[in-house]
Parts: sequence; structure tokens; C-alpha cells
Amino acid sequence: MELTCPNCNSVIDADNINVMTDLAKCTHCGSLHKASTLASFGMGKPDEFPPRGSKISLNRETGDIVSIVLPAKGFRWSSIPLLLFTIFWLGFISLWTTLASQAGFFALFSIPFWIAGFFMLAGLIISIAEKQVIKIGRGQIILIKSRPFFSKELKFNFSEIQEISLKSSQSIFSYSPQAWRLQNRYAPLPETPAVITGAGTRLFFEGANDAEKSWVVKYLMYKIASVKR
Repeated sequence: MELTCPNCNSVIDADNINVMTDLAKCTHCGSLHKASTLASFGMGKPDEFPPRGSKISLNRETGDIVSIVLPAKGFRWSSIPLLLFTIFWLGFISLWTTLASQAGFFALFSIPFWIAGFFMLAGLIISIAEKQVIKIGRGQIILIKSRPFFSKELKFNFSEIQEISLKSSQSIFSYSPQAWRLQNRYAPLPETPAVITGAGTRLFFEGANDAEKSWVVKYLMYKIASVKR
């Protein structure tokens, strides 16, 4: 199967495809791509709508703008362990701070633990209430993460997007090889859709299932390549 560069629509020569590193280089424009992503893209146009049974919705807005919405997942049974641990943490720190306050400045040592507790609480609330929207059209992708706090809106021009693919946390965050080997021994690293630009890598749709993640990556790559052709 021939691989086509999504930037210039040129056929990538087989000599410039490295199966071992999963990289393909276009000699026409000099861009570097993930070979497996181009191969999956080359299988044809992806489904126009999300997988059957998916919680993702696709809406067409004014002009050529399309929005893909991942609703908030809400409170689930899987949230209970973290909720209980957060309650225990804050309760213990409250008790410790109350007792330590009798010793004057000694209670100030509890500040880092209070900060950690509030970060855990914020992370729990965000994981329950976060809604994500992707808008694609007019030469750009807009990623909106709506949260009770710390909401984000990121814009990417098609020209600056190198790739949209599934990335594991290992390829994004830096940890020691020993730590990763220990983690991989017990569970595989989850892959998350990511927009890759020269400025860095941005994750999105972290709460989607595998079928939804695969579909949204193929759909966005197809839309971008269709415009660039």
C-alpha cells in the first residue's frame, strides 16, 4: 500500500519508510509522519459518524464547521475509591492541623498536605464534570475543555499540526525507565488522542473509550488532509 503525505499529497517512497521506528519521511516537503497513522488513513474515508452506542455526538454548525462533543461522564462507581481517599486525606489533615495548632507555627507544616488534598479534590471534580468539544473548520481545530474551574480553549491552525494520533503517557511525560518497566509489568499504558505541533503535544478526549479514540483520530486526520489536498 502506498503512503501519501497529508501535507503535500505526494506519495512517500518506500525507501523513506522505516517499519522499525514507525516513521515515514516525505522527501517532497520534508515532513515526518507516523507510518501506522498514514496506513490507517490510507484505508479510506472514516465513518462520518461516531461508533454505534458512543456517547460522542457530532454536530454541524454554520458554514463548514463541525463540532465533536464528549459529554461529562458524571459520577460513577469508579469514582468512589478516589472520593473516599480524598475525604480521608482531608479529614486526617484537618485533625492533624487542629492538634498541631496548639504548638504554634508547627501547624504551618501541614500546608503542603492541604494543597495536595485540594488538588486531589479538584482532579476528582474535573474528571466527573469536564465536557470536551472539538471544533474543526476554517483551517483550524479548536479544543475546548469546559470545567467548573481551570477551563481551557486551545486553537491549532492546520498548517502547524504535524500529526493527530494516539499517544501513551510514556511518550509525553518523562519518567525513569525503571518506573515504566514496573508499571508495564502490571498494566499496559493507556493511549490518548493527541494533537502534535512544534510547540508540544496536547491530549484530548481522555475519558473516551478505545473505539471513540480511534474514530476521532481518523476523522480529524481525514478532515485535515482533505483540506490540504
